[in-house]
Amino acid sequence: LEEMEKKVELLQTDKLLLARAVKAQHERIQSLQAALSEKTTELERVQGEKRVLQQDVQKIKDAAAALLLGSSSLRAGSSCRDNNSPFDRP
Repeated sequence: LEEMEKKVELLQTDKLLLARAVKAQHERIQSLQAALSEKTTELERVQGEKRVLQQDVQKIKDAAAALLLGSSSLRAGSSCRDNNSPFDRP
């Protein structure tokens, strides 16, 4: 009988230790889930900023291409002009 009581006591101690471990793991999981949620929100914000910046870069590239096209058109047009034009400089 005494041996059974000791076994029961050990089992109750094990149960208590396991319950504490489960609680600690549960709290850790909740903490990790909260951190993941924050990081997900931050990632979405950064991806939004990246899209805006990529659009800005594309606008700059388009503007630069238009400027290059315009300046090459002007150069091509100036070679067709009369050589006495004040815009043509050697």
